[in-house]
Amino acid sequence: MKNILVSFSGGLDSTYLVYKNLKEGNKVKLCFSIIENNTNKTIVEKFCARKLYEEFLKEFPQQIQSSFDFNTKVLINDYVGGLKFKQILIWLFSLIYHCEKETDKVHIGITLNDDINPYRKDIKRIWKSFEPFYNGKLPKIKFPIYKKQKYEIEEDLPTNYKKFITFCENPHIIYEDNLEVKFENCGECDSCRRYNYLNMIHIGYGQINSNFKTLEEPLNEKIDNNQLSLNF
Repeated sequence: MKNILVSFSGGLDSTYLVYKNLKEGNKVKLCFSIIENNTNKTIVEKFCARKLYEEFLKEFPQQIQSSFDFNTKVLINDYVGGLKFKQILIWLFSLIYHCEKETDKVHIGITLNDDINPYRKDIKRIWKSFEPFYNGKLPKIKFPIYKKQKYEIEEDLPTNYKKFITFCENPHIIYEDNLEVKFENCGECDSCRRYNYLNMIHIGYGQINSNFKTLEEPLNEKIDNNQLSLNF
C-alpha cells in the first residue's frame, strides 16, 4: 500500500486515476484547486468532486482522504498571455502544499488524448524546480494513465462514478443551492466537442444543451507547439 496524492478536478481522467489507485489498494488523498474567477466551471467542478468523493468514501472508506477543507484558491489573470496550459502550474503549486511526509508519489491524470501529454517531461522539470518551496525532497510525480485512451477509461469506470463526471469548460448553471447544482453543458467548448467526437457526451452529471449539434467533422487534435514555451 502506498500513499498517493492525486490532482483531482472531478473530470474523467482524474476520477479514473483515483479509482485505479484505490482498486490497487493504495491510500489516496485528493487535491482540489478552486479557480475563483472561473465561476460557473468552479461551482460545477466543486459540486461534482464532492459527489465523487462521497462515492469513493462508500466503497473505500479506509483508503480515501479529501483535502476539501484546505482548497487552493487562485485567480488566473490576463498576464499569462499565450500560455496554453495555465492550469498545470496551479495544479503543481496546489500539490506542493498538500504533500505530506507520508506521501510516496504524486499522480496527475493525463491521458493519451490530452494536448498536454507530450509535455510530461517539462511538467516533471517544473515540479523539481519547485522543491525550494517544500521542506524536504518532493515525492516523484507520475502520470499512470498517459498511455490510455479516454474511451478505455470511460469503459472501465463504474457507472456510480461516471454519472458525476464533469467536462464542460463553460457550463450554464440552471439551479444551485447548498445541496444541489443543476447545469447544462455548453456543447461549444473544446471539451464538449471532444467528448461529442468520442461519442462520450452522454456521461457525466450535466444536461446537454438543447442547441447541441453533432459534429460533422472530427475535432482537430493537432497541437500547436508554439502555444507553450518552457525553458530550463
